[in-house]
Amino acid sequence: MEQSPLHKPGQDPRDQDPEPARTPGFVLHPAARARDASARAGSPTTSPHAPDPAPHPADASARAPDPTAPSGLHVAIIMDGNGRWALDRGKPRTAGHRAGAEAVRRTVEAAASLGIGTLTLYAFSSDNWRRPAGEVRALMRLFRAYLARETARCVEQGVRLSVIGRRDRLDLPLRRAIEAAEAATAGGRTLHLRLAVDYSSRDALLQAAGRWRRPFPPSRAAFAELIAEAIHATGGLPDVDLLIRTGGEQRLSDFLLWECAYAELFFTPRLWPDFGPADLEAALTEYRRRERRFGGLGPSSLQATSPEPPPSVAASARRFADSADDAVQDDCPPAASPAPKRISLTA
Repeated sequence: MEQSPLHKPGQDPRDQDPEPARTPGFVLHPAARARDASARAGSPTTSPHAPDPAPHPADASARAPDPTAPSGLHVAIIMDGNGRWALDRGKPRTAGHRAGAEAVRRTVEAAASLGIGTLTLYAFSSDNWRRPAGEVRALMRLFRAYLARETARCVEQGVRLSVIGRRDRLDLPLRRAIEAAEAATAGGRTLHLRLAVDYSSRDALLQAAGRWRRPFPPSRAAFAELIAEAIHATGGLPDVDLLIRTGGEQRLSDFLLWECAYAELFFTPRLWPDFGPADLEAALTEYRRRERRFGGLGPSSLQATSPEPPPSVAASARRFADSADDAVQDDCPPAASPAPKRISLTA
């Protein structure tokens, strides 16, 4: 019987190289193409995020915000539900991943036209190496094929493609394909598409902490630089504005823990293969309804701090107070009347 390339004798399956291959293409919305043309013509871009705090005085390695990053929101998506989508239809889980690749195409096409500048997709976590070897191989084939087919399209549409996560456990052809795609699309200004592959936020934080060798604590900017190096994030660590998770689960699953410190969270029961531009727009509409204060006070907080309670609440409070008074009067005997004071009218 032929042995799976993922299971070499005496080695942990998570430390071995999966195989790779195929997924469909995407075309950006016309508004996104116009935006990229404007950027290529030299129009300025501005970041929607507040500037980072000043770096530690003794730290000269803190990275400044990437001046080439597209303006717009940073949206991160945990693409959950491929397997369940397939099983509900009596298909193998790999069919769900292929359908999920179509959802990636639809989402990327819509992203820039909806005001998204950076889109980070959770494609494969470090814990996903525990899945069956056949499923892992299928995922890696899909990923490698995506890079092979979409690099030229990304260049044409002004999409910068980056891959974050570990690379030492990916096979050499896949690593070369990642490097080639990143180099070819480095000039994209319409959308920064980041794919998280063999990614673990906890592992990245541990690696960053282990790399700090100075006698004083690092600044936030310096520590973020170390995290970025650990996951090959050449564009730095932009804060996430909105994190979406499909599939009904409500957890972060070790995804962008540092970057999601102040992210708005949006959970939808829709399975990832069914996710489309309308779902993305609905999530953004909900995001824009929320007031982000970042620990400070927003407009709603500066209004009257003690509004009148609703009539039903006020009436209930009065009834409770009245009943409490009656109970106190019933339990306490009446106080004895004091003796009348005698007043003399004579000298």
